[in-house]
Formats: sequence, structure tokens, C-alpha cells
Amino acid sequence: MLLIFIAGLQLIPPRLIGFIIDGISKQTMSIKQLLGWISVMVVIAFIIYGLRYIWRL
Repeated sequence: MLLIFIAGLQLIPPRLIGFIIDGISKQTMSIKQLLGWISVMVVIAFIIYGLRYIWRL
């Protein structure tokens, strides 16, 4: 079950990157929003790392 959750989390960053690129290219995203989305991706990366570590124990 944990592995399925991790796989689901791994689908989020590519979508966020697409959303960020669209916002930058259309010039509708501010620096504050950009940094917010980047921080969300970093948090997700740490969650994935932590859950993978727990899963392998």
C-alpha cells in the first residue's frame, strides 16, 4: 500500500513542472508563486525519500 502511495506522489512533480512552465511562458506567474511551487516540489521530494526509506526497512 505504501509503495502505491509513493508511486502516486511521483506523478505530482511532472504536472507541477508543466504548470510552472505554462505560467512562466504566459507571464501569469509571479516570483512568489514560482518559489511557492518550487518549495512544494522540494517538500514532495523529501516525503518520497522518507517513505521509500521507511518502505525498505
